[in-house]
Amino acid sequence: MKTLKLAIIFLAVILPLCGQTSGDNLLSTGPLNGTLIIIGGGEIDAALNQKIIETSGGLDIPIVVIPTADGRDNYDQDFGEAGLLRKMGATNVTV
Repeated sequence: MKTLKLAIIFLAVILPLCGQTSGDNLLSTGPLNGTLIIIGGGEIDAALNQKIIETSGGLDIPIVVIPTADGRDNYDQDFGEAGLLRKMGATNVTV
């Protein structure tokens, strides 16, 4: 299991670099400051959700939830962790 996790992390870092060429390609970047929290599978308890809010910067900071494991084509704005984070007081959550 540990080997699988390491392989996934390795691929997540390396694959975006494959096929890149030098030249006049336009680069796009996100904000200079922010936190990326990746959580996968299983139930997330209230303590972890509280840590997400604290690490993100508080209840009003933008939080984006990207669900993928369920396999649906569309998700409502209260799906999964988004709804739980809102119930905990987060005001700027997007799915």
